[in-house]
Amino acid sequence: MEIIKKRNPDIFLSLSLRFAKEYFGQLCDVRKKYGEDGIQESKELTIHHRALWTALIVEIRKLFGVSFKKYKNYSLLEIDFFKVKPYKKIINSVYGNRVIQKILKTSNTFTIHLGKNKEEIFPVDKICDSDLKKILEQLQKPIDAFEKSSRS
Repeated sequence: MEIIKKRNPDIFLSLSLRFAKEYFGQLCDVRKKYGEDGIQESKELTIHHRALWTALIVEIRKLFGVSFKKYKNYSLLEIDFFKVKPYKKIINSVYGNRVIQKILKTSNTFTIHLGKNKEEIFPVDKICDSDLKKILEQLQKPIDAFEKSSRS
C-alpha cells in the first residue's frame, strides 16, 4: 500500500510565488549584465541562464496547477478560497494575462520538449521586458490571505 503525504498548499503556493519572483529577477539581471552574446560565450552562464529560465516557468506552472493535474488542490484556480471575492477577480486576471498565458502555453515546448504544437518559445528578452514582476506581485495579497486563513 502506497502512503501519500500531502503537501500544505499555503506553504506550496507561497514558496512558488517567492521563487518565481526571485528567478525572474535573477534571470533578467544575468541577461542585463552579460547580454545574449556574453551568455552564449560561456558554458557556465548558458547553464545558469537556462536553469533560471526553466525554474521560472516551472514555478508559474505550479501556481496554476499546470504541472500537477493529479494534484489540483494546489492550484490557484482550484482552491475554493481563490474562487470567491475579492480574490477570484485577481487570480482570473493574472491567469488570463497574455504574459502568463504565453509562458504556460509554451512551457511544455521549452522545459520538457513535449509540446504537441510547435509553439515558439517565449524568449527571455520578451519575458524581462514584460510586466511579469508586477503581475506576480498581484498574487502576493491573495496568497498571504490564504496562508493566514489556513493558520486560523
